Amino acid sequence: MEAFRKRSLLVKKLFKNDYERGKLLVDISVLLKEGYNISEAIELYAAFLMEDKREWLLRVYKEMEKGDTFADQLFEAGFTKEIINFIRMLETYGSFQKALSQSGYLLLKRHELKKQMQSVLHYPLALSVGVVILGMVLMEGILPQFQQFFEAMDHELPAVTKSMLFFIDWFRLPLFLSVLICGIMIVLWIRRKPAAEQVDFMMKIPLVHKYVRQLISYYFTAQLAPMLQGGLSLQQALYTMKEESMLAFFRMEAGNFIEKLEAGDSFTEVLHSSPYFISQIAAVWSFGESRGAAAQELDSFSAYLFQQMYDHTNKAIRLVQPLVFCLIGAIVIVLFVSMMMPVFSIIDSFA
Repeated sequence: MEAFRKRSLLVKKLFKNDYERGKLLVDISVLLKEGYNISEAIELYAAFLMEDKREWLLRVYKEMEKGDTFADQLFEAGFTKEIINFIRMLETYGSFQKALSQSGYLLLKRHELKKQMQSVLHYPLALSVGVVILGMVLMEGILPQFQQFFEAMDHELPAVTKSMLFFIDWFRLPLFLSVLICGIMIVLWIRRKPAAEQVDFMMKIPLVHKYVRQLISYYFTAQLAPMLQGGLSLQQALYTMKEESMLAFFRMEAGNFIEKLEAGDSFTEVLHSSPYFISQIAAVWSFGESRGAAAQELDSFSAYLFQQMYDHTNKAIRLVQPLVFCLIGAIVIVLFVSMMMPVFSIIDSFA
């Protein structure tokens, strides 16, 4: 066990970020699409890798020859559970090449968004550090001195300065630690809840619920469509998801869907009645079913959803920087006014 743990830590260091993991999956999928079998694709791709990565990839193939799936080998490489689950389901019941391509593309896009967020927040965060230092100097040094001076002169401080001093009296380390501890306890409490309750909680958060529904709809359609294209019936695909999905929420929802289908409801009605999916998914299924191409319609819809989520996230990231700048500017103005108002008051008293 100790040897496996050390090997797992070593492998995680081979892939520094989602870009490297995504590139691995996409490159192998390209080779498979060009006609290479999995053995040839891994052997050819491994020849272009550094020694440590090459050894890992060849070891992965050896485990596959023993009967393990490719997805099972990704745990130790730092791949997230949803990516592993997606590859595993499609590797078993859909297209392995498509599983690698879609999951790799998802990782590359996720890395791109992370880089954009870091780029957008780099300068504002540096400014924030400066503002925090300035605020600490004012609140812990200058403003208390003004307070003592005005009390000695029997003058009343300006309202802005008094508000800042009131904030200083309350916002001390014990209060900050109490808020932090409460926040951690709430997060731990939520994580111990069943998957459905966790999703229900997120669905109640403003501005987040819409994204959560899109994300759930995307992962559901991206898993269901390839299984249907692979020849499974709807009931078989849902049963497979219920029994083999690594994500508890999808196991639960698949079970609920099966019960409603057995009770006589149509799948369109089942999808429409679920609060976790966007309304368009029911319309897409109904349209595809009427044309005898439900799997193809779901597949196209999942690609559309992914692009929509990417575009919306991109827009949100671009809005973050000006909002942060406005917030920092407002804080600087408040600090400046709270410091200068006593100065002006002193000048007026001597006039």
